[in-house]
Amino acid sequence: MGAQVFTGQVQEYWVRVDLPHVLRSADFVKEAADTRLRVTYRDKGQTGFGLQTFTATVVVSVDGVAVPLLDTVFDAGSAGPIGASELFRVSSPFTTVGYVSGLAAGPHAFSSAYRLAGENLPVVGYVPGSPYFIEIDEVP
Repeated sequence: MGAQVFTGQVQEYWVRVDLPHVLRSADFVKEAADTRLRVTYRDKGQTGFGLQTFTATVVVSVDGVAVPLLDTVFDAGSAGPIGASELFRVSSPFTTVGYVSGLAAGPHAFSSAYRLAGENLPVVGYVPGSPYFIEIDEVP
């Protein structure tokens, strides 16, 4: 058993957060049925602008099933005024670490996505151009 590490850096691009989307993904293999996974994920949460405060959550999933322990929640902060309106957005690096139990041995898929909550939400989020790091370590 050993850690599987996925790193990278892509050109920044936007995604529609009101439609199904993926920020980062990694395919990995779990070697034994009686182990659990320690997942470390480092990235940056970044959204477009909203006219009111909102909450943006980076949701981590394994095989399409959300792992709430790995959620990272951001409260949008003021980005300053444009004309008479104040705009709010998220732009923050994060690291989350958690354990996943109960997975069978074999191939699996890690993914992350945004979930926004509030009123007058932005429809744009970003896959940041900053480096990301995903480590999936199989532990007893």
